[in-house]
Amino acid sequence: MYALHVKQQIENPKLAAFCFNEMGKNPERVLSQMEALEPMQRTLKLFFAQYENEVKAGNLVEYSPMHLFTFIQGLIDYYFISKPFFESYLCPNHADLSIDFEKNLPEQICKFLENALTKK
Repeated sequence: MYALHVKQQIENPKLAAFCFNEMGKNPERVLSQMEALEPMQRTLKLFFAQYENEVKAGNLVEYSPMHLFTFIQGLIDYYFISKPFFESYLCPNHADLSIDFEKNLPEQICKFLENALTKK
């Protein structure tokens, strides 16, 4: 699920900034459009169900599923929103790093989440 989101962001690097800008300008319009995205609702319900099953089985640390979903989304979106700043100001001589970083982003997010959520 998140690998697809990362892929979409790589193909459309300004998408996250555009969406957040639109939500700031007219949240009602954006929400009315999103409610029509039934596949997104199914994905969210599936995520919640899988997560809650793993928590009940004692495999994962318990958090609010909605907060967790939002945190994960933020991990992905913030990278693409802040990327121009990091490339231009913080590491202007290392723009080639972003290519490798984007290629490994889904795996790194999964590794981070596994370490953060798995009960030890």
